[in-house]
Amino acid sequence: MQTHVRSALHSGDLTKEEMDEIVLQFAAYYGFAKGEALADAVEKAWATMPG
Repeated sequence: MQTHVRSALHSGDLTKEEMDEIVLQFAAYYGFAKGEALADAVEKAWATMPG
């Protein structure tokens, strides 16, 4: 999951705000625990963004 999230953010195809919205939708449909895991992956990927 980390690789996919990092690739999406680094490619510029998604903004951080768009990814955060995906996390909310994911948590609503697949459960809080899975949403939290995705949110953690997003935050780790965002921390590695250049600049």
